Amino acid sequence: MMKVHVVRAHLEGEHRNLRVLAEQFDSDLACVWQDGDQPDSPWLLGAEELEHLWGQPVALHEAAVALLRRLNGAAQVVRPGYRPVRVAARYDGPGNSVSVATIGTATAECSAGSVTVYAVGGVPVPPSPPPGPGLVDLGGRHRDLAEVLELMGPPDKLSTGDMWKVVDIVRENVGGPQKGVRRQPCWPLGGLHRTSGRA
Repeated sequence: MMKVHVVRAHLEGEHRNLRVLAEQFDSDLACVWQDGDQPDSPWLLGAEELEHLWGQPVALHEAAVALLRRLNGAAQVVRPGYRPVRVAARYDGPGNSVSVATIGTATAECSAGSVTVYAVGGVPVPPSPPPGPGLVDLGGRHRDLAEVLELMGPPDKLSTGDMWKVVDIVRENVGGPQKGVRRQPCWPLGGLHRTSGRA
């Protein structure tokens, strides 16, 4: 169950991607939810690290953007096809709302519905817990994973240069082309798949 956050950042993006974040992040680390049942109800991000920044709009916006980059990065690792969402630069807090002026771009996309897996006998298989919070938490303890999540998290497309940086970081952690040199990975690689289109 998500924690009630007093300071909330408004998010914008495709509904399917916002739903992915909501599925992945409903924890003390970060909560993403839609505030209402209507399709146009706002999507919100709450996190402990944003609470103390109320009254400092620029610092609050910078912290929310940095946090969302990590969440977007984790969502891209665990969900192929996920497209990062943006902070809408509007924040709700004690007694009022504030907005921060930003410059951005617009994109559009579409997708198919979700999949339910059934076991023999027609019984639905319960889904595994979302791995996103674990990746972001682990990124807080491992500098290289944090950098990968930051590189993969911007709302714009992953640039070729950033993609190669991710490849280099992964290569450094799981062993490179040097013969006989194999390093122990600093994070579990269960979320990094060749078929996902990510490093």
